Amino acid sequence: MTSAEPREDALDTDVVIVGAGPIGSTLALDLALNGTHSIVLESRGPEDPPHPGNNLTNARTMEHMRRWGATHSLRDANPVGTDIERDVSFVTRANGYMVQRERGLVASPAEMPMSSGGMHFGPQRSIEAGLRARVSSVAGHDFRFNSTFQRYTEHPDHVEVTYLDSEGERRTLNALYLVGADGSGSQVRRQMGIRLEGTEKLGRAAVWYVQAPQIHEVFEETFGYRSAFIWMANEDEGGSVFMAQDSEGLFQYWEQLGPDDDGDDWDAMYKRLCANVGTEVEATPLEGGNIWIRSLVAPRFSDGRVFIAGDAAHLISPFGGLGMNTGIGDVADLGWKLTAAVEGWGGPGLLESYSIDRVPVVSWIRDLTEWSTQHQGTTLSKPGIELPGPEGDAVRKEAGENITRLKQQELASFGAQFGAAYRNSPVCAGDGSEPPEASFGEFTPSTVPGSRLPHLWLGPDHSIFDEVKTKGFTLLRLDRGADPSSFEEAAAERRVPLSVFRLDDAAYAAVCEADLVLVRPDHYVAWRGNGDAGDPGAILDRVRGVELASNSTVGADVAQAD
Repeated sequence: MTSAEPREDALDTDVVIVGAGPIGSTLALDLALNGTHSIVLESRGPEDPPHPGNNLTNARTMEHMRRWGATHSLRDANPVGTDIERDVSFVTRANGYMVQRERGLVASPAEMPMSSGGMHFGPQRSIEAGLRARVSSVAGHDFRFNSTFQRYTEHPDHVEVTYLDSEGERRTLNALYLVGADGSGSQVRRQMGIRLEGTEKLGRAAVWYVQAPQIHEVFEETFGYRSAFIWMANEDEGGSVFMAQDSEGLFQYWEQLGPDDDGDDWDAMYKRLCANVGTEVEATPLEGGNIWIRSLVAPRFSDGRVFIAGDAAHLISPFGGLGMNTGIGDVADLGWKLTAAVEGWGGPGLLESYSIDRVPVVSWIRDLTEWSTQHQGTTLSKPGIELPGPEGDAVRKEAGENITRLKQQELASFGAQFGAAYRNSPVCAGDGSEPPEASFGEFTPSTVPGSRLPHLWLGPDHSIFDEVKTKGFTLLRLDRGADPSSFEEAAAERRVPLSVFRLDDAAYAAVCEADLVLVRPDHYVAWRGNGDAGDPGAILDRVRGVELASNSTVGADVAQAD
């Protein structure tokens, strides 16, 4: 996957990315779409599968996939067919009793007015395949597989990166910037001298890939359908989940472990698997073993010209499905800022803001997933949950209501997805207002600077996010009396890409509480104002990182429209 253009300077590329998983691939895609070249170093071969990982690409991430043009590639690569219902089925056993069925695990965009993305259920290996298919269609990247990062040396105006190529030969690359997207054991992070902080061992589990078609057969015979996500709520004091990886019987099998359990012992895990199915089934282990559930965040995500993203920067509990999705949030923030720095219209504070903005947001998400991790296994079950007849039905009804109370926020996670705000961002020109507080499952749409722009469908499959440009800023004109020309002039003087989108929608303008809203490529509001825009030059200097402040009130005292 090479698309290299000759350079006129002494550099090999604009950005070196270490790691070609979902985080590295989306960053390469974001950069390429905006004309910023990257070289991606990946130690695996192009056909080597990833380790067991994410299964749910949430709606916020799918909003980014939509703007990157990757939605269809992800869906085309998904081996989980339409014969598998996209729901979470809480059952006592695969041949037991239904406790609670949470439908709509994967909603279409039309079913989610608050988002343009919908949700996507598919294993990480298909996510990587879909992303690589999309990246291969865009010029401006160079993927080098079987290439192992060794070290970097930072210079005043560039970074020198050393790696071993597929033949074991030592090679050197020179780039403006380096990004480590190289996972939990990140060598880039270690060389930066950064240690992850938090809870090292939040819990322990076994995760196995198993070929076991009979699980589908037993479940379908019992409940009349096939489920993407089978979650056990029984009296075995465990927490077992079967997640479909295709339509042929490949599962990711998750089992919470006690202090004396050995997740590397397949014979023991097989007995537990059969116990949760409720009958003996054939199951071929492909790979797996013990894992620790960690809850860790780096205190900073950057050091000079070097950055980290995804699992290299944070390891959060998988309960809530926010691990990879949080890493995509890193990419959405960092990608446009790198392009701005490469092209010269981004100020010195723009790249500094990446760490300042992301660390608090990721730490908040970490805390949410820690809460969710406490409500697994036995907390979802109740004594007598497997009793037959009316007595068992009553217990299961109570357990189902408890599951909805405890897990609905995690399964929807709208607050965690859409409510995360960059509070006191040095590159958001605030107006003295605070973004609304969000919970795990709920949020309030807002255009307070630092918030995600509220979504609006403009027509069939036409989102307001489709009007937000992938490079530079988009100025929404929500009042006919508001004049954007001063912004356009100030942007032209500074060579800042700026587009204006005029929207005549009184209800949406009321939600936005402004006549003009300045939006970043990642859909976050950089500034808002009414009538006279104040000093557009000062506003643009703030949001592009030329002028720094811990909290900005630039443009807050704008005049009202006549």
